[in-house]
Parts: sequence; C-alpha cells; structure tokens
Amino acid sequence: MSLNEPLSAELEAQAQELAARIRARADDDILALARLLVSKNDTEVFGDTEFEARNIVHHVGAVALEERLKKSSATKDRASTAQGAGSLQNSKGTARRPR
Repeated sequence: MSLNEPLSAELEAQAQELAARIRARADDDILALARLLVSKNDTEVFGDTEFEARNIVHHVGAVALEERLKKSSATKDRASTAQGAGSLQNSKGTARRPR
C-alpha cells in the first residue's frame, strides 16, 4: 500500500485513532525538539544538535510503534505451552562422536 492510496473507512478510523494516541504521547518530544532547535543559531543546527534532534525523532517513532503494537498484542488467547528457550538441552548429546 502506498502512502497516497486512500484507506477503507474502517482503516481510516483506526489510523485517526492511532494518530491521536501517538500525538498524545509524542507532544513532550515535539516540544523538546522545538526548544532544542530554537535554542541554536544557524551554525549550531548540524553536528551535535542534529544528533540530539534525531534521537528525539527516533523516540517519537518508537512511541508510534509501541502504540500500534498495543492493540495487536492484546489477546484473549491462553499463553503458549511451548517450552521456553531458557530450558534448552545441552548440545553434547547431539554432537558428532570422534572416530
């Protein structure tokens, strides 16, 4: 799907709701970004300031992903009964034997 393609009414409603949740959580980051940028003169915008700005924007992206995954990870199914990775057996039993 392209960013320019219209969504179905149901997906558009979901997108609007997700956008509102992201905005609510990202508001402090956006203000921090704006404060950072206005506190620097033109010669200071790149370099260290640029990396600080990128960190803030990456945090906004992480918040967006967290919000998106909240809905899909909430499940009413029972937990898996599969054996966890922490209880793997030693591989000595499956190693090749010397000839």
